[in-house]
Amino acid sequence: MCLTALRASSAENTVLQDICVTGSDSTLTLSNSKLTVRVNTVTGDWLALTSKSSGNNLISTGAGVEPLDFNIDDKWMVAEHGRRLLSCEYKIAEDRRFVELRMVFGVKADEDAGGDAFEYLLSSVFALRPDKSMLERSATVTRMSKSGVDSAGAVKFKGFVFRYPGLKTGSADDCLVTVPGPFFPNTFIKPRASYMDVAERSVGLHGAPDAGFGIVVIENRNAGESIGTWMNTAGEVTYHTRLERGGGGLLSVSQLERRYVYLRTGECVGSDSSLLHVKSGAAGDVLAEHRTMAESEMPLAETPEWARQMVILEVYLPYFKNGFRGVTEKLPFYKKIGFNTVYLMPHWKGGYSPIDLFKVNEDFGTKEELKKLVDTAHTLGMRVLFDMVIHGFNEKSNVPDEHPGMFVENENGALARHPTWGSITTDWADPEYRRYMCDLVKHDVLTYGIDGYRVDAATYKGTAWERGLPYPVYRQGSAAPGLMREMLRTLREVNPDAVLLSEVFGPVYYSVCNLAHDNQTEAVQFLIEQMDAGKVTARDYKLHVANVFAALPDDANRVFYARNHDTSWFYHFNGYTPRFLAFEAVHAFFAIPEIFAGDTNHKPNPDDDPAVYDYYKRLFDIRREYPVLATGRSALAKVESSNPMVFSGMRMNEASRALVLISFSADPESARISVKDEHIGDAESDWTFIDPISCKELGERVVVRDTSEIDIQLQPFQVVLGIRKTRECGMRNDE
Repeated sequence: MCLTALRASSAENTVLQDICVTGSDSTLTLSNSKLTVRVNTVTGDWLALTSKSSGNNLISTGAGVEPLDFNIDDKWMVAEHGRRLLSCEYKIAEDRRFVELRMVFGVKADEDAGGDAFEYLLSSVFALRPDKSMLERSATVTRMSKSGVDSAGAVKFKGFVFRYPGLKTGSADDCLVTVPGPFFPNTFIKPRASYMDVAERSVGLHGAPDAGFGIVVIENRNAGESIGTWMNTAGEVTYHTRLERGGGGLLSVSQLERRYVYLRTGECVGSDSSLLHVKSGAAGDVLAEHRTMAESEMPLAETPEWARQMVILEVYLPYFKNGFRGVTEKLPFYKKIGFNTVYLMPHWKGGYSPIDLFKVNEDFGTKEELKKLVDTAHTLGMRVLFDMVIHGFNEKSNVPDEHPGMFVENENGALARHPTWGSITTDWADPEYRRYMCDLVKHDVLTYGIDGYRVDAATYKGTAWERGLPYPVYRQGSAAPGLMREMLRTLREVNPDAVLLSEVFGPVYYSVCNLAHDNQTEAVQFLIEQMDAGKVTARDYKLHVANVFAALPDDANRVFYARNHDTSWFYHFNGYTPRFLAFEAVHAFFAIPEIFAGDTNHKPNPDDDPAVYDYYKRLFDIRREYPVLATGRSALAKVESSNPMVFSGMRMNEASRALVLISFSADPESARISVKDEHIGDAESDWTFIDPISCKELGERVVVRDTSEIDIQLQPFQVVLGIRKTRECGMRNDE
């Protein structure tokens, strides 16, 4: 985009609508009606980011944190060599959509040129748009010639890091921190956690937007102001957000963008935008901005209607004595429980470390028996998804020898290994590999008639620095969305109603898949243990779910599970306790539920106790009886419980409402439920209150006080649904 460079005046100078620039001998200030950015024009230091609504400086210059750096050959260049400010100016975009403040730094002095030349030029850009409470940051690095000779050849550029030193709004004691999305036990941050508690830790989040959101929101509970930050890579590369203790005990947020490229003399590389939003209100108001970005940059894939009503059973073949035949024999039972989709874990030779994706594992049976499994499911009205592994192949496979071009080489020309799984890693950007996988898709659909895939381990996997590629090296490990888009298109050519389900739930996958998982392997079991210890509540889990919903586009299909095959493999499982099943009730009524059929090496399994499958059946029966529970809009924010151990929410459509109350307590509990819905009505007769587990109506237990409050008594781990018909009204998810 073309920009016009201008010099700042000592007086306030309005340059574009409400955007003003003010300069002095040592500072330059860029501001609009919402935010002010001020820098030192002598040193290039970032002095302030001020919210005009509150007057708060949102960053701390005393935090001792460099706001911008870049990595060459595993060295952070500004940290190691320092920087010298060479120029500072502001520019107006030619299309007059924004104004930027640009500083250019010299990094790593060229001693042969007397110190006046630099090996790298680093441009740091702050941009404001008229009347927007959003700061956009970006950067560019240019590699300059050293004494006119590029004796070192290409260097490995390993990304930018953007930092927000001492990020907060107002007093740290009044601030709360929210980090939406997945977590490991050692990275869990409770929603709306105390700022000072979080500032005592150093926490790295999942990569985004492939494995998580990368969002950090800081909310001042007294001043009613929230700030949130993330990057907009549109899914092209990954970045990692980290929360770190800064100077003065303040919290600093860093975003490491892993845009790996070989950088040669005279070449430059640019970053994506790091965004910071300031909103008057709570965290949800900031998350709505992320949802808007996702809708624009990563719009949802078109999805058939049947997918929204899925109830998924995950099947691990070694659990069944006779493999394919054992599963086939039990399908009528699973159909009776309420499952309408079977997700079949790897059936091919090699499993999650593939040897041959086109051949069935003979330990499970024959190709004909697998086909009969799929045909039987279809006869029962059930769909079947195969697993799909795209990260690589087993070293015993012949595929790397037969198709060497499909695989990643390291810089020395040897086949590279996946950084996590150790497989011979595939090149997701390679056209031959994409054709190979699309041929596999056609084979599976034409041979077995499947309804789609669950795609395993598609998180971005970095690079092995192969040389001579016709595309940047980062694409070998980050081009999974493009591959999956081609796979889905190929699926639809044969089966127009087919779907892809992504194992990982970063927002980019909603643009190339129809569904994505929203829980990870350890999350629910870990939260149960925390709840048993009195450290988290049902309200905390509700906030976790609500934040995920708020950050994603409407109609993003979320698949939730409390246990899958990885739970025991990478963590542990403590059984189908009443609290565990309470989590499953949340998933059944606010998402697409997925249940694991279990495995014999990591018991218990659901069928070890008939009461477990009976519980699931009752959940799925009521979900089917009242379709609003499967297809209605999620409205968690419209319902509040006075009791933190009672999960509360509502699902809504034009015709009806379903109020959901789930006790996570081992004791009888009372709660006052507040509902913010102008269409709720004020007559007790309008509602049917049901315990779907005991199959009883509970009208005598509920007192409707007025249009917005309900007093209720719940038994230990009880589930209560309130069902009501209503007149037409439109709304968004979680309004």
